[in-house]
Amino acid sequence: MAPFLCLAQVVPVQANLDAQAQRRIQEQSERVRRQRQIDANLEKIATALSSKNLTSPEGPVFTRRALAALFDLQSEGWSPEKSLQEATRLPSTAETPKATSSAYLTKCWQEFSPSITPTVAATLRAGSSPAFSIPPYVP
Repeated sequence: MAPFLCLAQVVPVQANLDAQAQRRIQEQSERVRRQRQIDANLEKIATALSSKNLTSPEGPVFTRRALAALFDLQSEGWSPEKSLQEATRLPSTAETPKATSSAYLTKCWQEFSPSITPTVAATLRAGSSPAFSIPPYVP
């Protein structure tokens, strides 16, 4: 009867180990997903830091997407200053961001962030115009 008792104890232990391993895999997967989202948001901000992009016909779209990215990163605990700083360090930034484009995004964020809700952020993410009017970038 003793061998069955040993086997009965092994099965719950193995199930517990399997559950722990599954939780670790899920946690790691969530960390990877969040990091990808952070990287994508930083890329959107980096794109908007380009004076060339901001002065193009698509400039307002880049600004809207950058504001949504700042909103999303703030939800992750990132300050707008940290987000802008990290975006300037990306190797994909084709041109060196100018202080004027960074100041422009900072000013837009300070002015419009109180109006950005999750619904407004979804509109901005799509590049669509929100209920408020964002001034154009002037280098």
